[in-house]
Amino acid sequence: DWVGEMQEVTLPLRELPRRLPDGWSVAALETDAPRADLHEAYTRYARRYRGAFTPDSHKWNDHLGHSDGRTTYPYVCRDPRGRIAGYLLWRYPDGDGPGDVRQWVSATPESDAALLTLLRDLGMQ
Repeated sequence: DWVGEMQEVTLPLRELPRRLPDGWSVAALETDAPRADLHEAYTRYARRYRGAFTPDSHKWNDHLGHSDGRTTYPYVCRDPRGRIAGYLLWRYPDGDGPGDVRQWVSATPESDAALLTLLRDLGMQ
């Protein structure tokens, strides 16, 4: 059974266009309990697939945890109503290595565009 999708892509972030849809915003999630804030967005995403993980069985501690001496930063995109429409978990590079997205959850083309714009901005830092 097909349970979801996983893609691995490497690209120069500076090559991404900056295209934040009108009314959308992207920012770091400043909270002590990111799991609670991300739960609804993950629920909507997981509903699209008949996968093994529900929001309650999702490996939140693994995805949100810090490891290898690196911190995981949750970034969210919000739709014009202020609802979290997607998120990514970012880890800055370790030394000269590349930064990486630990998890990407997005259910619409607009949230994909917003998150790609964030990645471009992170890559330009």
